[in-house]
Amino acid sequence: MELQIGGARVRCLAPVDLAYSKLAAGREKDSEFVAALLHHKIVRPSELQRLIAAAKVEIGTIIEDRLKLVLSKLERRRQTARQQKPDSGRGMGI
Repeated sequence: MELQIGGARVRCLAPVDLAYSKLAAGREKDSEFVAALLHHKIVRPSELQRLIAAAKVEIGTIIEDRLKLVLSKLERRRQTARQQKPDSGRGMGI
């Protein structure tokens, strides 16, 4: 991906490519980073799954498993966050 920044043209990874490389690295901090990209909708799971499907079978399987793990952790966090939201005062009548 190329961007124009000021007077310079720079090349950088597309967010989905960055997420893929982080999953390939497989470190916990990289999984957290991918979870943040997914949570903030910078990368969509379908984009990442499409890239994984195009990979060689051995690494694609490993990365797909890591993505499933990240997605399940993200879903658990979302459920926890929903459960911790205040009740908005319902049932608090005097």
